[in-house]
Amino acid sequence: SLIENVDISNRIRFVDIKSNEDYLYEHQINVCILSIYIGKKLRFKENKLQKLAMASLICDYGNLLLNNEKYFSDELLNEKEKREFEKHTSLGYDFFHNETDFKITEILPALEHHERIDGSGYPRGVCGDKIHLFSKIIALVDVFDALTSDRPYRVQYSQSEAIEILLKGAGTLYDYDLTKLFTENIVMYPKGTKVLLSSNDIGIVTCQNKDSKESPNIILMDKEYKKWINLSKNKDIKIIKVLKD
Repeated sequence: SLIENVDISNRIRFVDIKSNEDYLYEHQINVCILSIYIGKKLRFKENKLQKLAMASLICDYGNLLLNNEKYFSDELLNEKEKREFEKHTSLGYDFFHNETDFKITEILPALEHHERIDGSGYPRGVCGDKIHLFSKIIALVDVFDALTSDRPYRVQYSQSEAIEILLKGAGTLYDYDLTKLFTENIVMYPKGTKVLLSSNDIGIVTCQNKDSKESPNIILMDKEYKKWINLSKNKDIKIIKVLKD
């Protein structure tokens, strides 16, 4: 049903599918939805989409095999605990490999979704094309969902900030082509986003401009008057940053 309901005709307004009520559960659903979105953009056939969807849903199962409740709490981990936590990749893969009949393409991302293109990831430090395509997709959307979620140690990044972070890692941490494809299909400033403009005005995003995702329509927040600005037609005014409510 997830595969059937992911629509690639529009860009992703990610705030529409997020919830902070249960991070672990919502995180896996979000990762699955976004993985399917990329798979459809890559024109995967139905069977391949199903394997990708399954892989994205079970990739973090190893978390449940860790013997430390702290990993599910809001406490920060020390370096030793971080190293122990990293074992969830191997634990998840070994479980599915030894105890189930899942296909290798469905379980490999459980092992590889924290690997990075330059070899700086874990658990094996593999790089480039040695990382499976499914793992590259899931790694990318896994980070995006984490960045745009409130965590115990920081507030969530805005979608525009998350896009910038991913693009900085394109070609080194994350597959370059996948990163470009993904970020080009995310709405940078969803409707209702509060922003600071280069004119020192504060505004609210009212709608997107199809051909200029960095320049949405804005309504200024001023007690004296209301003014709508189409940033795609006012090139001298830019969005400086996203403001938190």
